[in-house]
Amino acid sequence: MPHTVTPPRYAHAEGFTAVAFGQGGDFICTGGSDSLLRVFYSSKVERDQEAITLEQHSDNVLSLAVSRSKIVSGDEEGVVLCFDVSTSARDEGGKLAVEPSGTVLRSTLPARDISISGSERQVAVATDDEKLVVVSLLDTSVLHTLDGHRGSVNSVSYSPDSTYLASTGCNGTVRVWDMRGDEPSCVSVLHKAGYVCEPGSSMDQSKARWSPDGRFVAVPGSGHTIKLVERGTWQIATELGGVHSKMVSHVAWSSNSKYLASVGLDGHVVVWDVTARASILTHAVS
Repeated sequence: MPHTVTPPRYAHAEGFTAVAFGQGGDFICTGGSDSLLRVFYSSKVERDQEAITLEQHSDNVLSLAVSRSKIVSGDEEGVVLCFDVSTSARDEGGKLAVEPSGTVLRSTLPARDISISGSERQVAVATDDEKLVVVSLLDTSVLHTLDGHRGSVNSVSYSPDSTYLASTGCNGTVRVWDMRGDEPSCVSVLHKAGYVCEPGSSMDQSKARWSPDGRFVAVPGSGHTIKLVERGTWQIATELGGVHSKMVSHVAWSSNSKYLASVGLDGHVVVWDVTARASILTHAVS
């Protein structure tokens, strides 16, 4: 599959870097071990513009989530911050406006992953704890504490309609929570579906992500594969594998849910055709 690679740009000091695209694809947000957040324009005509730099964190940024109008980020100290993103001036050729809107959560443990609900009213936070925390973005009150994992939680992902929340633990367990009603309930537990890893290292943890059409949760798993867990049956419908030679750490879906990108500790980015269950592009990151 023909592809082009844009020239690299300096983002952060050496170390773990979190990356997330804006929902419209017109910007990329990064967070680094230098405690900075940066927002880069991604279009060809704006790509060389100076990045927006946000300095509100005071420790390594470990997690990022981006929605229509918000960026939520978490750091090593367990501080989770929210930023408002305005694109109203973009239609007139104006710049993005990114402004801090406050502290969402102060945990005693590192914030490993974040997911914003489709309504942008709630955010789920995974820390080095056995419990997930769901916080209101309206008043920062803790709405729910989800207990069930036996070990640190390293990944959390809302379904597009916010009906379900998927979480993975360092012991490889995947849990699916029904978020409807006053009290969320766990509707499925898949043991050893994800990687088994030691807590405490961002590089050695993997992230599960829900497809935009809501059909599957992509879970990096054993054998350097990606398992697709089907909504409703909560069974592994298929596996994508045979390309990565080391652990798959992160996955990201295309907006039409037809393609899935994966990044492994082998230094390769792989793009998969989900329907064909085959890789269509492999790029080695130098």
